[in-house]
Amino acid sequence: MNTLYKYICYLLKKNQNWIPFDRFLKIALYTPKIGYYTKKNIRNKDYITAPIMGHILGKCIAYHFIPILENLSKDAIILEIGAKDITLAIAILSLLEKKNRLPKEYWILEINKYFREEQKKILNTNFPNFKKRIIWIDKLPSYKFEGIILGNEFLDSIPFKRFEIYQSNIFELGVSKKNKENLFIWNRSIIKQKFWQKKINRYFLPDGYRSEMHFLYYKYFKKLLFNLNEGYVLWIDYGYSKNIYYHPERKDGTLSCYYKHKFHNNPFQYIGNQDITSHVNFSEIASSLKKMKFIIIGFTTQTNFLLQNGLMNLQSKKISLSLSCELKKLLLPNYMGDIFKFLGAYKGKKLQNLKSWNVKQLNL
Repeated sequence: MNTLYKYICYLLKKNQNWIPFDRFLKIALYTPKIGYYTKKNIRNKDYITAPIMGHILGKCIAYHFIPILENLSKDAIILEIGAKDITLAIAILSLLEKKNRLPKEYWILEINKYFREEQKKILNTNFPNFKKRIIWIDKLPSYKFEGIILGNEFLDSIPFKRFEIYQSNIFELGVSKKNKENLFIWNRSIIKQKFWQKKINRYFLPDGYRSEMHFLYYKYFKKLLFNLNEGYVLWIDYGYSKNIYYHPERKDGTLSCYYKHKFHNNPFQYIGNQDITSHVNFSEIASSLKKMKFIIIGFTTQTNFLLQNGLMNLQSKKISLSLSCELKKLLLPNYMGDIFKFLGAYKGKKLQNLKSWNVKQLNL
C-alpha cells in the first residue's frame, strides 16, 4: 500500500466511506511529488503528444498565430500550458522568427519540476537563441496581459466527475473501500443538484449508462483566462461535441487508464503510477468560454486544421521516411487526424475582425 492509497483510505474513513471521483483523481494525479503528473521520470511511459513526434504541428500552429499577433500589441506573449516537451515551443518560435512575428515572450506553465529542468537543459544546449525569449512561470500572472494561450493535451488532464443511470435515476459515481478488503470500488450517491439532472436528462440515456461530466472546465478557465485582457486561446485535444459524447451506444463513457502504454479501464489500480483521463467534451469547453465573453471562431479536426495552416508549404519535394511516418500519424483518421480536435476563440476588440476558420467546421 503506497502513500496515496493510505491517504485515500483516511479520507474515506472521514467521509462515511465515499468521496467523489474528481477528488480521487486530483489526489492520484496531482499530489506533489507522488501524484502521476508531478512525479519524476514519467515521460514516455503512458502518453505520446504530437509535439514529440516532430515539428510539423508547431509550425502549422505558428502559421495560425501570425495574423493574431499582427493585431495585438508588441507586448503580446504566448503562454503554453503544460508543455511536457519543449519541441512545440521551439517549432512555433522558429517559424515566427522567420516571419518576423515573434511575441515579446513565450511563457511555459509546467507543474512538473522535472519536466521544467529537462526543458531548460534542452533549450540551453540546443536553442540558446531563445534563452531570453522562453520564460518558465510557476503561476499565472496577477495582472492583465495580451497574448495567446495554447493548451495542447491539457484539457484531458482536468479532473472530472462520473455518473450512472440506475433504475431510471441519475447517480453520481464516487469511490468507496470494500469492507475488509484493500480494494476501492465504484459506489453511487444521490445527485441533489438540479443542473445535473437537467443536463443529463436531455440525452435520454438508457439504464446502466455511465459517463463523465466536466463541471470543472469553467472553474479552471476562470483562473487561467481571467487576466487575458485581449487575446486568443487555442485548445488541442482528443474529444467530441456533446451529442457524440453522450451517444446512447457509448454506454461506458470515455474513462481511460494507461499503465506502461497498456490501456485498461480500472482507475483503482496502480494509483499514482498510471495516467487516468477521459475525452474532452468540447461543447462544455465552448460554453465555458462563452461565459467568459470569448467568441468561438473555429472547431475542427486536426487534419483540417493542419491542411488549412501551411502544411502543404512545409513539405519538401523529398519526404523522408521519418517525415512520412509523422504525417501519417498527424493526418490519417485512424491515427490522430480525426480523433484530435482544435478549438479557437478570441476576446477583446483588437481581434474582432478575425474571420471564422476557412475549414469544414464541426458542430458544438
